[in-house]
Formats: sequence, structure tokens, C-alpha cells
Amino acid sequence: MLDNTDKMVFMDAGYRSKKQETVWRTKYPEAELRISKADKSGKPLRQEEKSADKPNRKIRCRVEHIFGHMTKSMGGKFVRCVGLARTRVVTMLKNLTYNMSRTASLMKLST
Repeated sequence: MLDNTDKMVFMDAGYRSKKQETVWRTKYPEAELRISKADKSGKPLRQEEKSADKPNRKIRCRVEHIFGHMTKSMGGKFVRCVGLARTRVVTMLKNLTYNMSRTASLMKLST
């Protein structure tokens, strides 16, 4: 496994707690934590909170789009096979399939 070498860590609003922040700061002291804001009790975020959170959302949506596509169109993120080697192959094939699908949709948009 590769270690995370990036200096920024993007997290969902579900990770916003003192305990989680302490764990991440202990594990990656040099990392900059980018935790998304969440609305509280059904109240929408204020305009300044939305503006401050926009760079985080812009980066996270690129990643979340992939997992959403895999969940809805490709049978989910879970792989049911025996052995690490087979699991890696199935995961690589799912990633390849996603990349081919994304390339086709981008080519369609460019025409």
C-alpha cells in the first residue's frame, strides 16, 4: 500500500469532531485538514459558509462522482471473490470500465 503523501486531507462533514481531528492530527501532523461543513438541524448553510467550503466541494465532488457511478451503475464498490489477487484484478477491471465509460461520455460531449 502507498502512504498518503499529499499535504491536504479532504473529509466529509461526518468526520467533524474533536476526537476525529485529534486522531488525524496525530497521524498526519503536517497535513492540512479540509473538513466540509454540514447544515445543522435542517438549517441551510449561510452564504459565507458556502463560499468558504466551495474549494473543498469542488475537489471532493470529482472523487465522489466515481464512487457514485460505481455504486449505481456497476454493482457497487464491494467485491465478492476469494483472495487478494482476484480482488485486485476485479477492482482494476472496475476502474478500467469506469475510465472507458467516462472517456466515452467526454468524447460525446466534445462533439
